[in-house]
Amino acid sequence: KESCGREVTSGITLKNQSHFLGITLTNHIERARISKVTIKGLDKKFYKLYRKDNVPLTIKNGTIESDDYVDPDTSLVPDVLAETNGIDNIIPLCGKLNFLLKISPCDEMLPVGDITISVYAETEKGEKDEKTYTLTVLDKELEKSDFRVTQWIHYDCIVDYHKCRPFSKRFYDILKSYFATAVEYGQTMVYVPLFTAPLDTRIGSERTTCQLVDVKKTDAGYEFGFDKVKYFIEFALASGFKYLEFSHLFTQWGALHAPKIIAEVNGKNRRIFGWETDSAGEEYLTFIRALLTKLTSFINENGWHDISHFHVSDEPSVEALERYSVLRDVIRESIEDMPIMDALSNYEFYTRGLVSLPVPVIDKIKPFIENNVTHMAYYCCGPNRENYTNRFMILPLHRVRILGLLLYRNNAIGFLHWGYNFYNSFLSVHKIDPYRCTDGAGSFPSGDSFVVYPVENGCTPSARLVALGEGFNDYHLLKMLEAKKGRDYVMGLLESEGVHEGYNNYPFDAAWHIDFMNRVTKEISE
Repeated sequence: KESCGREVTSGITLKNQSHFLGITLTNHIERARISKVTIKGLDKKFYKLYRKDNVPLTIKNGTIESDDYVDPDTSLVPDVLAETNGIDNIIPLCGKLNFLLKISPCDEMLPVGDITISVYAETEKGEKDEKTYTLTVLDKELEKSDFRVTQWIHYDCIVDYHKCRPFSKRFYDILKSYFATAVEYGQTMVYVPLFTAPLDTRIGSERTTCQLVDVKKTDAGYEFGFDKVKYFIEFALASGFKYLEFSHLFTQWGALHAPKIIAEVNGKNRRIFGWETDSAGEEYLTFIRALLTKLTSFINENGWHDISHFHVSDEPSVEALERYSVLRDVIRESIEDMPIMDALSNYEFYTRGLVSLPVPVIDKIKPFIENNVTHMAYYCCGPNRENYTNRFMILPLHRVRILGLLLYRNNAIGFLHWGYNFYNSFLSVHKIDPYRCTDGAGSFPSGDSFVVYPVENGCTPSARLVALGEGFNDYHLLKMLEAKKGRDYVMGLLESEGVHEGYNNYPFDAAWHIDFMNRVTKEISE
């Protein structure tokens, strides 16, 4: 079954595009257990079978009565994708098990034409059942448009969970999996930790140090080393990322302080800036000017100018407008024309020319759309009402995937989310186990703070990340149709199907979404 709830027997894909098929096994045979699940009709190199394991859903999404597009109330959600060969997945009597079959190209494209795939199940007593599915592979390739997608990777959470030293060989061995998974499901921009990210940290406390820039404080000023930055960026670009965003230079929610910065002073490493530092103080601004002058030269020398983005402060409030303006001007002095991007809610940050690439939250985005502002979009712990798209565990996977169509409909050039793998409680007071705690220790709607789960030497995707990846592919497919028939044609098509302006006005029907994208794919390939 698809997430739409209906049983499907056929699907369409392009020859370089992944295709996902949900499989639900329910045991109705008395005193027998399903002991074997196999896939037939498809070369093993073209598929992976994942078991969808349950995790607890504790905090819902805080919906109000006007939000009626949620899954039925439940305490467990099949969200962890655990790769399996399908053998010996025992289902207790009258139990249920969910699988996800991922069909994708490997070193070669999927074979063009109709592929008949059989899902075969057998109980320990020898009873058998089989379902077939016909996948039509069209002789056309999915073309990725120029689209910025970032979900912030929290490097300290990798260090803490996997117990490795930051930027060591083992760290990079593990990071390879996190990077590969992000890229596979649509991410194109990577967060570069110049210094320990000043995000989600309780005032006065610290997160595990993850700093790429080597700093030395001398009587003459500051010296900077970018060897670790260079290795990190080259590793990220080789992993498939196309854009860079450098970590925030001031603290979250108003830019009042400096991030934690470690420097060599008289031969010893110590913290020279942090919560005690006034962000607008001359000492820190002198440091920032020196850093950015050297960093800009380093970026230009390596040919990364056109793919680099900078941050001032995450989610600044309107009360922080004046301070943000001062700090932004200091940054702009040194970074030439490289864009400044920040997640924000107030349109005035843009009208005053403070943010060259604004990233408004989707329920405050209307003035940006109405004034044809080039922008990305974001959501996080909200909006959690009025049927807005989001990625909370309580939401139907269709409500997650619809994001791609809405980003296209509203003319966004990208998407941002704060939590790719945030395995901490709110404000990083303590660490959590994402398999047992999905709500940031009672602080976020379940699923908001991560979309991958750690495994021994890397990570595995969630069902929600797959849905997001499919949504981003939907965006690319619409762009392909636009190249063929024009944007007016595609916009008219979306409007006629009930996809309207904003991020909460769309058909609440997963079956419709599947049929609509099949239609788009056919039109592209004609």
